[in-house]
Amino acid sequence: MASASGFLIIGLTLAVVVYISKQNWIKPPVLPQELTPTVTPVPSLPVCQDDLRICPDGTQVGRHGENCDFFPCPTTFPSSEPGWTTYKNYELGFEISFPNQYRVVRDEDGWPSAVALIYKGGQSYDLAIEIWDSAAEYEEKYKTDKERLIVVKIGEKYLTIFNITREKDAPQIIASFKTIN
Repeated sequence: MASASGFLIIGLTLAVVVYISKQNWIKPPVLPQELTPTVTPVPSLPVCQDDLRICPDGTQVGRHGENCDFFPCPTTFPSSEPGWTTYKNYELGFEISFPNQYRVVRDEDGWPSAVALIYKGGQSYDLAIEIWDSAAEYEEKYKTDKERLIVVKIGEKYLTIFNITREKDAPQIIASFKTIN
C-alpha cells in the first residue's frame, strides 16, 4: 500500500508541474537584446606626450598647446620688497613673495596637492599652496580650519593658501599673492 501511495504522490506532483507549465506561470527568462555600439567622432586635438620636465627647484611641468611646449618652470626672483624673494608659477599663473629666510619646497608624499610649500625651517611648513579640481576637495580637507585658508579661483581650478604655523610674517606673505598672465 505504501508504494501505491508513493506513486500517487509522484503522479499528482507531475500533474501539477505540467499544469503550471501549460498555464505559462513559469516564464522563460528574457535575455537582453544585443546593443550595437555607436561611434561618435571626437574632434582632433593635439595629443602631447605625457612626459614631464623637472625644474631646478624640483617641481615638474607638463606640456600644453598645439605645439606641446613645456610650461615654463616656476622661478624665484628678487622682490621689489628689500630682503624678499618672489616665487612665480607660470603654469598656474600666480606669484607670491616672502622674506629671504623662507624657501619654496615640494613634498608630494605629505602634501600631494601642494604646488609650493613655503618653509622657514623647523618642524612644519609655514604656508601650503595647493591646487584642487573642485571646491568639495579642499572643503573636505579643511572643514575645521577654514579661518586659516585663503581660496582663489584660477580658471577652472581652486588654489588655496593654508597658513599652517601662523608665523608673524604670514599675513604679509599672503597679501603679496597675485595672479599673473
